[in-house]
Amino acid sequence: MSYTAAPQRTVFERNRTTLTALAVVVGYLLLAKTTGIVMLGIFPVMLSIRAFQRKEQLAPLALLAAAVAVFFSLSVMAHH
Repeated sequence: MSYTAAPQRTVFERNRTTLTALAVVVGYLLLAKTTGIVMLGIFPVMLSIRAFQRKEQLAPLALLAAAVAVFFSLSVMAHH
Protein backbone atom coordinates (compact mmCIF):
# COMPACT_ATOMS: atom_id res chain seq x y z
CA MET A 1 0.00 0.00 0.00
CA SER A 2 1.41 3.34 -1.03
CA TYR A 3 0.47 6.66 0.48
CA THR A 4 1.17 9.97 -1.16
CA ALA A 5 1.90 12.97 0.97
CA ALA A 6 -0.49 15.87 0.89
CA PRO A 7 0.93 18.82 -1.03
CA GLN A 8 2.51 21.50 1.13
CA ARG A 9 0.35 24.59 1.41
CA THR A 10 1.97 27.92 0.67
CA VAL A 11 2.28 30.75 3.20
CA PHE A 12 -0.60 32.52 1.46
CA GLU A 13 -2.82 29.44 1.68
CA ARG A 14 -2.05 28.96 5.39
CA ASN A 15 -2.59 32.66 6.24
CA ARG A 16 -5.15 33.78 3.67
CA THR A 17 -7.36 35.72 6.11
CA THR A 18 -4.40 37.44 7.76
CA LEU A 19 -2.97 38.58 4.45
CA THR A 20 -6.40 39.78 3.35
CA ALA A 21 -6.66 41.83 6.56
CA LEU A 22 -3.24 43.35 5.89
CA ALA A 23 -4.25 44.25 2.32
CA VAL A 24 -7.46 45.87 3.54
CA VAL A 25 -5.56 47.93 6.12
CA VAL A 26 -3.07 49.09 3.49
CA GLY A 27 -6.02 50.00 1.27
CA TYR A 28 -7.66 51.95 4.11
CA LEU A 29 -4.45 53.85 4.83
CA LEU A 30 -3.86 54.64 1.15
CA LEU A 31 -7.46 55.82 0.82
CA ALA A 32 -7.05 58.09 3.83
CA LYS A 33 -3.73 59.45 2.59
CA THR A 34 -4.80 60.14 -1.00
CA THR A 35 -8.43 61.24 -0.58
CA GLY A 36 -8.85 62.13 3.06
CA ILE A 37 -11.64 59.55 3.43
CA VAL A 38 -11.16 57.65 6.69
CA MET A 39 -12.67 54.21 7.30
CA LEU A 40 -13.16 53.03 10.88
CA GLY A 41 -11.51 49.63 10.41
CA ILE A 42 -14.26 47.24 11.50
CA PHE A 43 -13.66 44.90 8.55
CA PRO A 44 -9.97 44.31 9.41
CA VAL A 45 -11.01 43.62 13.02
CA MET A 46 -13.50 41.01 11.84
CA LEU A 47 -10.87 39.47 9.56
CA SER A 48 -8.36 39.26 12.41
CA ILE A 49 -10.91 37.48 14.60
CA ARG A 50 -11.53 35.04 11.77
CA ALA A 51 -7.77 34.49 11.39
CA PHE A 52 -7.56 33.48 15.07
CA GLN A 53 -10.54 31.16 14.65
CA ARG A 54 -8.79 29.49 11.73
CA LYS A 55 -5.62 29.24 13.86
CA GLU A 56 -3.53 31.00 11.25
CA GLN A 57 0.12 31.34 12.14
CA LEU A 58 0.22 35.06 11.36
CA ALA A 59 -3.09 35.93 13.09
CA PRO A 60 -1.40 38.22 15.66
CA LEU A 61 -0.12 40.31 12.74
CA ALA A 62 -3.71 40.69 11.48
CA LEU A 63 -4.80 41.83 14.93
CA LEU A 64 -1.95 44.35 15.09
CA ALA A 65 -2.82 45.72 11.65
CA ALA A 66 -6.49 45.99 12.60
CA ALA A 67 -5.57 47.84 15.79
CA VAL A 68 -3.41 50.26 13.78
CA ALA A 69 -6.31 50.89 11.38
CA VAL A 70 -8.77 51.57 14.20
CA PHE A 71 -6.31 53.75 16.14
CA PHE A 72 -5.41 55.72 13.02
CA SER A 73 -9.02 56.30 12.07
CA LEU A 74 -10.03 57.37 15.58
CA SER A 75 -7.09 59.74 15.87
CA VAL A 76 -7.89 61.35 12.51
CA MET A 77 -11.57 61.66 13.41
CA ALA A 78 -10.71 63.22 16.77
CA HIS A 79 -8.63 65.95 15.09
CA HIS A 80 -11.36 67.00 12.65
